Amino acid sequence: MVSGNNSDSVHCVGPGLRGQETTLVTPQDSAKCPVKGSSEEPTADVHTNERTEKFMSSSLTFHSNDESGSVVIFGGIDSSYYTGSLNWVPVSVEGYWQISVDSITMNGETIACAEGCQAIVDTGTSLLTGPTSPIANIQSDIGASENLLGEMVVSCSAISSLPDIIFTINGVQYPLPPSAYILKREDSCISGFEGMDVSTESGELWILGDVFIRQYFTVFDRANNQVGLAPVA
Repeated sequence: MVSGNNSDSVHCVGPGLRGQETTLVTPQDSAKCPVKGSSEEPTADVHTNERTEKFMSSSLTFHSNDESGSVVIFGGIDSSYYTGSLNWVPVSVEGYWQISVDSITMNGETIACAEGCQAIVDTGTSLLTGPTSPIANIQSDIGASENLLGEMVVSCSAISSLPDIIFTINGVQYPLPPSAYILKREDSCISGFEGMDVSTESGELWILGDVFIRQYFTVFDRANNQVGLAPVA
């Protein structure tokens, strides 16, 4: 088990590049968390307490919340970290932990992914990113405006009145409350959404980063090429 504060010690969790290895990738290598790789490719290393280790596993579990920090479990699932049952989502395209999203809604209205879209579940991304156009619409819907630093800020007093934003994935709804997608700082509140155009053969990608994963216990099942999701306990 590897534990610690997510923002400092856990940047990207992904499968290894050889066989059934599972690795914790350092920030410098966190651009991709591939599902499969060839034996000629180097295996990413795990750095803990100034040691380098390699973990062998067919599944990896990631959990994070603000109160208890983060935990990574290699080779198993601890049900005490989530409520209900895990919902399994097949990997749609091998290469990333890429899955299909049915829709994104707010107040019962579809605000993005009206005809479905593709997303990556990625612990190496702090925010929740998507194509610039729909993200701009979401920023407008939640009342975010750009400050002098280029950050999208929201009035802290408005958080309690903002609605959930619901990601429907494989027929299951995953609500994100405003307390999840608005990041509080000492003197301001920042939107957890960011526009980023990532074009692939399967279309533009959304990235479900830490803003999403903090709310949903996530299992990366390398053996079956699927991702498990359940509300955090």
